[in-house]
Order: sequence, then C-alpha cells, then structure tokens
Amino acid sequence: MKYKILLAAGILGMFLMVIGAPGGTEAGEITGSITIYGPVSKKVQMISPYARQRYAKSPVSTNEGSETSNVVVYVENPPQKEYTPQSDTVLMDQRDLTFTPHVLPIVAGSTVGFLNSDDVFHNIFSLSKTKKFNLGRYPAGEIQTVTFENPGRVDVFCDIHAAMSAVILIFDHSYFTTADADGNFTISDLPAGEYTVHFWHEDLDNITRDVTVPEDGTITLNAEFRK
Repeated sequence: MKYKILLAAGILGMFLMVIGAPGGTEAGEITGSITIYGPVSKKVQMISPYARQRYAKSPVSTNEGSETSNVVVYVENPPQKEYTPQSDTVLMDQRDLTFTPHVLPIVAGSTVGFLNSDDVFHNIFSLSKTKKFNLGRYPAGEIQTVTFENPGRVDVFCDIHAAMSAVILIFDHSYFTTADADGNFTISDLPAGEYTVHFWHEDLDNITRDVTVPEDGTITLNAEFRK
C-alpha cells in the first residue's frame, strides 16, 4: 500500500510539472514607472450657459489628476490566444463636466457604462470608425451602455458640452494597463518571450521599448516623456 501511495504521488508530481502549478512559472511581468517632464497642454473646457451657474466655481479640465494616469502601457505583439472581455460593465463617469477616466483601455467585447453624475443633461456620442454611437440626452443618475466589439481607438464627446472629450482604447488581448497617479504600472502573467512595449499618451510623442520577458521574474521598464 505504501508503494502504491508513493507511485501515485510521483505520477501526480510529473503531471503538475507538465501542466504547470497553479499560477504558472513560465510567465513574468513588466513593471516600472513613468515620468512626464514639462507641462501638458490642457484642453480648454467650454461651459454652456445652462451649466455655468452650477459649475462656475468648479475647476474643470478634461485631464483630471496627474497626467501619468492618462498613459496606457501595452504590449504590441502578445502571444496569439483567446481573450475574454471584461465580465462587468466598465465605468466611464461624467462628473463636473469631465469624463473620468479621461483615457480608458478595455478588452474587445467589453461594455462601457456612461454614468451621468452631473445635475445637467449629457449627450454622449462618437463618430469614430471603430465604433459610432449616439446615446441621446439623459439626466443625472442615469447610465447608458455601449459594447465595443472591435479593437481600435474611439474618441468620445458630449454633444451638449463641446469640449468634453475622452478616449477609449480597445485591445484584442489583456496585456495592457494604465499608470497610476504616481506613474507606477505593472503588466502581469506575460508569457516568456520578446516583446515591444508601447507607452501611449494622447498628446505626447509615444515611446516604445523592446524587452525580453523571462519565464519567471520581473523586468523593470521606465519611460520619460519630455515636452
């Protein structure tokens, strides 16, 4: 009986070596930080007469917070594999006449919910080739949804407040992320191999880096944007 138990344990161990232990050991990650030197031009926010009384004292910008949070880091040539759209609706809020977040990366097939948190009407639309839509006027507290089936870029606007804008980037893989307000980012569970990594910002010259990701470990990759 003892021999049979040891034999079974040995077979199980060999099986785990073949399929990989939970979490896998043949995948690494890319981590690093982003720094932006020099001011980034802010889009002038035009406030309609209807909304001016409510927001006259509110600072309004289409790029809220640190500009590093508007940088998308993504892998250009990930392994060809099936991808899964985000299961939950991804939120893009409209608050203080500003889209938040200003830049939203998603997986193709995912649904974005456009929540109106202002006490004025908004009318969200896009004329982008990747996805055209017009949600019509809707009031505070309501949310309208759009599903983005195809990879590409979608520029989003409000038909009532002309300078409100946002960008949705749709990918056919999940190897992307945005930097946080401090400029830090991580792309995890990336299979070992050679990749080109892009640092994308709407108004700055984009940066690319070639990296080799190990089977198990972390590559540190920093980027500096200069105006």
